[in-house]
Amino acid sequence: MIEQDKEELIKIISSHLPEAKIILFGFRARQDNTPESDIDIALDNKNQIDHYILSCIAEDIDESNVPFTVDVVDLNNVSEDLKKQMLKNEIVWKKRSTPHT
Repeated sequence: MIEQDKEELIKIISSHLPEAKIILFGFRARQDNTPESDIDIALDNKNQIDHYILSCIAEDIDESNVPFTVDVVDLNNVSEDLKKQMLKNEIVWKKRSTPHT
């Protein structure tokens, strides 16, 4: 994965969820991936993410130039045990931002 792919994914996700924290996890975060490994991304949002928004993100990623399969997970939808396992080797791509008032 190159920096351009990372930036493209951050841009796509942020266009739908500007405040969400974007986290790389899995093989690529642990750096034990193969060239064919998918990209695993966790989203840490204040509230549970609507399925429609996740579908829109997935569709935009599919239509992008990112040449990898990308799995996007809402951390609000996983158990605490799974969350701990997922985030053991996390790499934060984008910190959660707060809305301007």
